[in-house]
Amino acid sequence: MDKTTHVIESIALYFRSKRMLALTDATKDLYGYALQSFEQFADKQVMVEQINHAMLEKYCDSLEEEGIKSASTIKQYLAIIKSWLRWATGYTIDYSYRETSEEKKKKQQKYIDRWFDEAEVDMILEYEFKNGTAIRNALFVRLLFETGARVQEIANIAWKSVDMTERTVFLRTSKTLPRPAFFSKGTSALFNQYRSELNLDLENSIEDRDKNLFPEVAQCKKIFSKMLVDLGLKDGADGRGPHTARHYVATYLYYVGGMKGDDIATLLGDTWDTIKSIYLHPSPAILRKRVDKAMEWGMHDPKNFMDDCLMK
Repeated sequence: MDKTTHVIESIALYFRSKRMLALTDATKDLYGYALQSFEQFADKQVMVEQINHAMLEKYCDSLEEEGIKSASTIKQYLAIIKSWLRWATGYTIDYSYRETSEEKKKKQQKYIDRWFDEAEVDMILEYEFKNGTAIRNALFVRLLFETGARVQEIANIAWKSVDMTERTVFLRTSKTLPRPAFFSKGTSALFNQYRSELNLDLENSIEDRDKNLFPEVAQCKKIFSKMLVDLGLKDGADGRGPHTARHYVATYLYYVGGMKGDDIATLLGDTWDTIKSIYLHPSPAILRKRVDKAMEWGMHDPKNFMDDCLMK
């Protein structure tokens, strides 16, 4: 693209690009809000090539002045602007919006409140669905908490991808790499119940083998969210949903199961850096158990144990 294009003209072309057309409607709306706000901020005569570090910094300041106090929202808007600029110019401006320490604390507390602890997971796995799709829904929930798979990956599981003998399901539709995932004997029994309920002929019918086990992604999310609301584990837009189970699985495998990071990354279809920086959220109960083991508090009186250490 010609770098001397006016900002407004460049943004208009961006919205007609293949990259934008490939986005979902909700994402297009978000891009629209961000880019429209930048259009209003920038002078109508500003050329794309004139946008620099200082201008992006002033743009973020203007968002604050307009009443947008959430650092995550400002960062999201900035990321969209920088994405458009990379498309328009081929280079990236090295500017990042800095959160205040207070904003970081608030975000961290929000995240802490979001993650499931062991007691909550027990409640979820014991939940009894009441409608005619009870077995299907229970199977869906158990797969979330046993495989750590993304909801889109589970929603696209076909019967031909399930190996009951090896208790393995192949996640063929993935945003990363296709891979195997594994389930418990209890979940294996649910698979058999569900298959019997549907009266499928998986040995002889190609049509039955090609059928997906679960509804589309949006419906799967609704099933999970309704369950959380019924259990009192969800309050409005708190961020809790099927993807929260992925965070729990990664945390449990690492802190309780003792699996190596690279193995967890392979199992979840992600990089270890991503798992380590995004998905590990040990609950106080999980950390306490590890401290108990490390300090040998299960075998010694804490006071006497420390006294013994000091005497050595």
